[in-house]
Amino acid sequence: MFSIITPCSRKENLSSIYNDIKHNSEILNWFIVYDSNTKTNMFNDYWIREDNIEGGVTGSAQRNLVLDLLSKIDYGDDIWVYFLDDDNLLHPNMITTVNKYIKEMPDIMAFTFNQDLDNSIRIGSYNNIRVTHIDTAQYIINLKLIKNNRFIHDYCADGYFIESIYNDNKNKFFHINETLSYYNKLRK
Repeated sequence: MFSIITPCSRKENLSSIYNDIKHNSEILNWFIVYDSNTKTNMFNDYWIREDNIEGGVTGSAQRNLVLDLLSKIDYGDDIWVYFLDDDNLLHPNMITTVNKYIKEMPDIMAFTFNQDLDNSIRIGSYNNIRVTHIDTAQYIINLKLIKNNRFIHDYCADGYFIESIYNDNKNKFFHINETLSYYNKLRK
């Protein structure tokens, strides 16, 4: 099952994201954390949890709030976390493809993949999991592997986060050489 975490400063995009993911039965929950001190509730679905915390443009505080919550809940071993920014959509093949690899490679706990950069491709690879070379949308990771990791408050926090985990767990990563994510698909 998949948990999606969306740090949010662009509320106007949430209905597009919702319509994109609402029929996917593999999504256990969607955590939306607004970058605000004001409580916001846009959705009434049981699988969506909305919260708020002020934390700045990087989304680190919002992601960490959910990681803190998830670290306290025992979901078992089958929860995969995907960070879907509020200016993006879920790639239509990502969950199906990753699910196939999860079943074929039960010892792998993190998958990276390529990214559609407005009709050009950002290629990921085993030796390119480092700051400024990988975007948050280019990886999905098992909750067990990240329970004790948090994002730093930096513009490149997504790269630092995954690079640190990768450096400690290289044998748990696998690169799927397919384009399974977008970059800023909803950015106007």
